[in-house]
Amino acid sequence: MALLRKCVEQKDSGAVKKSLHPELYQIGKACQLHRQQQDEVTRFAREMRRGKLDVILSEDHPLKSTLEDLQENVNGCIQKLVSLCKGDVRDESVVFNGEWQVLNESINLLSNTYSKPIESLSDIMNAMANGDMTQRLEFELGGEMGDLSRNLNLALDNMDGLLAQVAINAHSIDESAGEMKRSTEEMTINTSEIASSIAEVNQGAQSQVTKIDEVSQLIGNILASSQSMGKNSEGIYEAAKQGVAHSEQGLVMVGDVLSGMDQISYSTNKANDSIRVLQERSQQMLAVIKLIKSVASQTNLLALNAAIEAAQAGDAGRGFAVVAEEIRKLADDTKNSLKEIESLVDGVQEDTGSAAEAVRQMNESVSQGQLMAKSTSLTFREIQQASTRTLSFSEQILKATGEQERDVKSVLSLTEGVVVIAEETAAGSEQIAASAVQLSRGMQLNESKVQGLSEIAESFKDGVSMLKLSDKNVDNKVIFKMKEAYEQEKGLLDALLENMPDFIYFKDRESRFTRVSQSMKELYAVEDSERLLGRSDLELLGDSAFESLTEENEIISSGKPVINQVQKNGDRYFLVNKLPLYGADEEVVGTFGISRDITDIKATEDLNKEQERQLIENQRKASEAALVRAEEQNRLFVNILNELQDKVEVKDPNGVFYLVNHSVAEDYGVSVEEVLGKDDFAFFPKEVAEKYWQDEKGLIQKRKPVSSLEKVNVNGKDKYWFIRKIPLLIPEYDDWGMLGIQRELKVNEVKSEEYIQELKGKYPNLKLEL
Repeated sequence: MALLRKCVEQKDSGAVKKSLHPELYQIGKACQLHRQQQDEVTRFAREMRRGKLDVILSEDHPLKSTLEDLQENVNGCIQKLVSLCKGDVRDESVVFNGEWQVLNESINLLSNTYSKPIESLSDIMNAMANGDMTQRLEFELGGEMGDLSRNLNLALDNMDGLLAQVAINAHSIDESAGEMKRSTEEMTINTSEIASSIAEVNQGAQSQVTKIDEVSQLIGNILASSQSMGKNSEGIYEAAKQGVAHSEQGLVMVGDVLSGMDQISYSTNKANDSIRVLQERSQQMLAVIKLIKSVASQTNLLALNAAIEAAQAGDAGRGFAVVAEEIRKLADDTKNSLKEIESLVDGVQEDTGSAAEAVRQMNESVSQGQLMAKSTSLTFREIQQASTRTLSFSEQILKATGEQERDVKSVLSLTEGVVVIAEETAAGSEQIAASAVQLSRGMQLNESKVQGLSEIAESFKDGVSMLKLSDKNVDNKVIFKMKEAYEQEKGLLDALLENMPDFIYFKDRESRFTRVSQSMKELYAVEDSERLLGRSDLELLGDSAFESLTEENEIISSGKPVINQVQKNGDRYFLVNKLPLYGADEEVVGTFGISRDITDIKATEDLNKEQERQLIENQRKASEAALVRAEEQNRLFVNILNELQDKVEVKDPNGVFYLVNHSVAEDYGVSVEEVLGKDDFAFFPKEVAEKYWQDEKGLIQKRKPVSSLEKVNVNGKDKYWFIRKIPLLIPEYDDWGMLGIQRELKVNEVKSEEYIQELKGKYPNLKLEL
């Protein structure tokens, strides 16, 4: 297996060494040859796919003959198709076998399918050139050739019938051609101008739809912003609720601290009183010592006097002298003892004074601590009140945001309604424009036919006699169908002027109305629109129409139209289009115009703009106010945290310090800025930091707080911490992090079973890791 693997590796590298086992060497050579042949086939196929059909294979390739036959057949088919496309439908220069022959026969069948009808069509064209209109295509074909055959026969039938009608009614056509020509020219001009005007109106409608749609999209964006603001308001609301809860908890903790400070103050006051009593007793002892010292001095003096008297008495006073000497010695001893006692009392009094000073300083510190605790309590109370106000404000913001979102949705709904109306109006005007264009084209075609009809009527009379027509198409009324189409187009124009809600009019060069739509009577407050004909705006409206008259004279002189101009008339707005009206000689013969009442659309646009402005302004004010309150609350909260002796820290979802107070930084021996952005691995041994991280990940996942009493080595010192860890949602990350509160305990507290039981009573799930 190792040799075979080595052989395969050498085959893949392109070289097979003879040092291998002979049989494996042969296998390797065979594999290498097979791979070369396979690569050559792959190259052949790739080149054919690219359209290169002249690829040459090596002479010893086993598939050379097969692939070259395939190449030859493909080339032959392509040559056959090229010949067919060039018109040579009988190219038999290429010989095929098997399925390729079937493909060749299919191509020949396809060529025959086209060649025979084309030959018949050529015969019919020759017959028509000779005046014979009776020949028809007799093939029953399918597909496009069948359509061509049927359409050609139908065209021949129509032409045959038309020529028969021309032969019968040539004189009538000649007489009525002149009148038809005049009326057709007039209607062609009118329909062309109407089609052009309606096209301009349609462009205006499409532009309005686009603008309203943009307004709708803008309001949609505002709605999205309002929804985002709502989510942010919910986050502020939740943060405010947490702030209230935390401030209440802090207030309770400060209350406990204040109670402890009061107890300490009471104890120091009692100690101060005891020391003061001791000082007073020391003073009394000094007074007694002075008294005893005075008595001892008097005793010494009496003993001296007694000794003098005993000496004077001689032998009789010797015993008394001995007693007097002992009294004197006792007085000296008493005096010396009193000095020692006085010295001790002075020392006690000095120590008592120092102790009193220390107790006084401690009392002052306790008093300051009480003041700070009370100040902290007041601060926490202010935080609680501020948090409560913030919670109230956030509730108002949340409510206002909800109402704002509902208002935006209402505006969006109204805007969508306006969009639908505008789109329907645009679609209606587009349909009318299409009809008008179709009418204009029909009139132009009809005008051309009528104009040519008068010129060739006489030629028809002479030429038809030379044509061979069939009797069965005498009743083909093509000319009457043309007249029917003309009447239909005229009816469409009349319907347009009767039913179009837009104001459509035609004026002569003196700005007098020559034709108007029915909607014009409402604009000019007349009973019948016919009363407007022959009159100008100056006659109907007075001097207020002078500007419009000047504008129309400018259009007549310059030939430049007024397109999509918004004009205000009283309390109504109109979208005005005025264009020059050209006659048959391409001279301006007047003006025509199409105007649309856009008062409702304009009012909606103005309302949308004002609501959009108000929404943006309200959002801006609410955001600024919320930001200011949040910044003030954050600053206050940070100041309070830094005043606490407990260590408070917040970690993000990745265990990185997000917020710490001064106590945490001091415990780590660095500044607050040096702590932020780092994790426990920067301050604890790896195994300790890893344990903390695993515990905190489990806490975040379970969303349950934990409490523990731990022994931790920080900077080489063993410390005892009571640690409370609480899962906390951090809005910036939109994920859960951790709030930690740590209080350093004294050794005697940790060793106290009563204190441990008290902690367990408050925190049933307390973990002891000592």
